[in-house]
Amino acid sequence: MILGEVACRYQADEILPEDLPMIAAEALAAGLDTSKLCELAGWPRNADAHDVRSAFEQALSELGIELPVPGLAQRHGLRRLAARLAEGEIAPAELATDLWQEIEAETAKERSLVMLIPQLRVLHRVHVGA
Repeated sequence: MILGEVACRYQADEILPEDLPMIAAEALAAGLDTSKLCELAGWPRNADAHDVRSAFEQALSELGIELPVPGLAQRHGLRRLAARLAEGEIAPAELATDLWQEIEAETAKERSLVMLIPQLRVLHRVHVGA
């Protein structure tokens, strides 16, 4: 995974802090190298979440990668989900979460998808009998 995409997913709360040391190790294996990235790659999964987040953000800074603003990161997440839905990788029910209703959709396509989410939730409830 490209660290720019990881930064976006991290900012959208799609990546857990305990996964960041392994992501750092994979970045090192892919040829990226900074002092903070090396340090983070050696940390255990159960390291303090605040420290891990801080180290990850410092590593991104050392690499010249800026964290996107949260709203933009969430919009990218919505687009990734839409692409996975279109490819058949996920079922429509997986979009039926409250997370996507609060997104600030900016394009017509984003607004259309966000407007469909409540309908997906109803269909999911009917399907599972809830």
